[in-house]
Amino acid sequence: MSARITLRDFQQDLSRRMATAAASQSENSSVLALQSGGETWLLALADAGEVLSVPKLTVAPLIKPWYAGLANVRGNLYSVVDFGAFHGAPPMHIGPASRLLLCGQRHGLNAGLLVDRVLGLRDSREMMPIDHDVPAWPWQKSVMQDAEGQRYWELDTAALMKSAEFMNIGI
Repeated sequence: MSARITLRDFQQDLSRRMATAAASQSENSSVLALQSGGETWLLALADAGEVLSVPKLTVAPLIKPWYAGLANVRGNLYSVVDFGAFHGAPPMHIGPASRLLLCGQRHGLNAGLLVDRVLGLRDSREMMPIDHDVPAWPWQKSVMQDAEGQRYWELDTAALMKSAEFMNIGI
């Protein structure tokens, strides 16, 4: 008999693990891994915010193609950016694994990133920086690689939220 886990159980377990890892008094080496626009990204737990299933999005006129719209989350409006499209990939198709990452609150913004999927927690101590890969964007800290050779782009959420490109959604 195979064990089945519901989406709600998975999200609750992930939230619990993220909170436990973030509350750790020792060197916090846990990071959240996610996929967006064909790339795998790492994000500090302190910047991760909340991970949700994608709610109904209200599209606005005269906006850039990477701006997915507005989401009402518990009575608060959040500006939602298709993160993959923002960094040059084709616009994503929202599917069952797609998630909304509410990561702007720490930086004073009701903003979220629409991502293809959340992969879970990773230990940054098990990764090595790839020195020959220079950051492609001002909001990218570095490129990391794990023992299996998987490449991860490290996201600087504060720099992303402050960038003029991110803030300028109008066409």
